[in-house]
Amino acid sequence: MRSLELLIEEYKAEQTNYSVKNTSLSEKEYFIFNYVKIVWEIHLGRISTIKDSSNSVKTIDEILQCLKRVLKSVKKWNKFNGWQGYLKNISEFIL
Repeated sequence: MRSLELLIEEYKAEQTNYSVKNTSLSEKEYFIFNYVKIVWEIHLGRISTIKDSSNSVKTIDEILQCLKRVLKSVKKWNKFNGWQGYLKNISEFIL
């Protein structure tokens, strides 16, 4: 959750030309933050990939909407199933 919250803060700050407060993340949170940020940077068209032939570039508003929706889902599933509730829920859909 903290990784998603920081990503949301960063993209909001980018829109409004403000800086993000210094937030410390654990090693795992930092890994998640960086991995998810790379995915969104690809969608923003800032990072190109070999497989990226769709050219479906998103706006920061669209990215923020997606991040907020995922964060809402994380909170819901964690409340329902404990601190790893979201991960347990999505694990059946990944790999």
